[in-house]
Amino acid sequence: MKTVAIYIDWPDRLAFYLRLAWALRELGWTPVCWTNKLALHRRARREGLPSRLLRRTRRAEEADLRHTREVAGGFLTPELAVGLYRSALETLERLDREGGLDCVMIWNGSDVIGEAARRFARDAGCRVVFLELANLPGRLFADPEGVNARSSLTKRPDRLDRLDVDETAFEDWRRDWVESRLRAHPVPQASIFETVGYLSTLTNRLAFHWLGVPPDDTVPLVSKWLARRRRAAAVPVEEASGLDSPYVLFPMQVSSDTQLLINSDVDNLAAIERCAAMAAELGCELVVKPHPAEQDPAEIERIVEARRRLGFRLVGGNTIRWIDGARRVVTVNSTVGLEALLLGRETRFLGRSFYPHLADHRRLAAYVTGYLLE
Repeated sequence: MKTVAIYIDWPDRLAFYLRLAWALRELGWTPVCWTNKLALHRRARREGLPSRLLRRTRRAEEADLRHTREVAGGFLTPELAVGLYRSALETLERLDREGGLDCVMIWNGSDVIGEAARRFARDAGCRVVFLELANLPGRLFADPEGVNARSSLTKRPDRLDRLDVDETAFEDWRRDWVESRLRAHPVPQASIFETVGYLSTLTNRLAFHWLGVPPDDTVPLVSKWLARRRRAAAVPVEEASGLDSPYVLFPMQVSSDTQLLINSDVDNLAAIERCAAMAAELGCELVVKPHPAEQDPAEIERIVEARRRLGFRLVGGNTIRWIDGARRVVTVNSTVGLEALLLGRETRFLGRSFYPHLADHRRLAAYVTGYLLE
């Protein structure tokens, strides 16, 4: 039997892994979970999955973790990030000594745990797989090097050229996808905060303080709660679904998104400045669509102030309809850019990713129908 170590950091991901564990066992793999979240550790065990809870360690290990989500986003100091990194390495090494690890599975991997997994895999000769929702219905992104800008696809987009493409199947899928997105355009990130129980969050925080579990977030819970309260009805947007005049569309990303923090040299405000210049050059209006999951009141205030200065429109409504009517769509690195490519719109990306390589129609079809997992 081969063993795969699955890192769990969020309730909805544990639910996914519980389904995946059944399939892994059918294929002859033994899944074992590891986590720094006491609530998820206990739930995994109740569901019949072996689980290992990370503990603080005295081991000496240094690493430059400034580019990780926790440090870049202000959730951990560099010193605490190194502590989490050390604990993750020690846990993986212990699991390897106890039964041998053949694979490590990580969600996203733009964090401290992802860096530890890469280090362990390199030293132990173990495989590692990074997962991410493709934000296309029923599809999953999996890569041995990372997701987004760190994926192997970013470095070697010609891998798509070797895949067979069924144009009929792709066009059928694309037509159905457009129809479904025009009917409704839910954003998974907008409701993700509601899936985290307050009791579970408190349990995890108590474990950080009293049980020697290394934290991955030290922002006070009261601060997060107050920020969420201040957020209500903070963005004054127009609820129209398009304009008669030509426009450039910029869909914002959540200010704490790793795509902005790690994979881009511009933030939302700098991107808006660039978009305003593009719109002026094209003789178009600029339309900015705030992300519905934005949690930072200060970010919202900066955007409202920029609107007063630059004169762009802040809009809500169905994103696909706004994309469909745009002269050009500009995004830092979001899924909206992929959606714009699927709709055949001129699209510019300001961040680092593999999405610009999908401007080629055949590569786009190969990515959707052959590269992503269903």
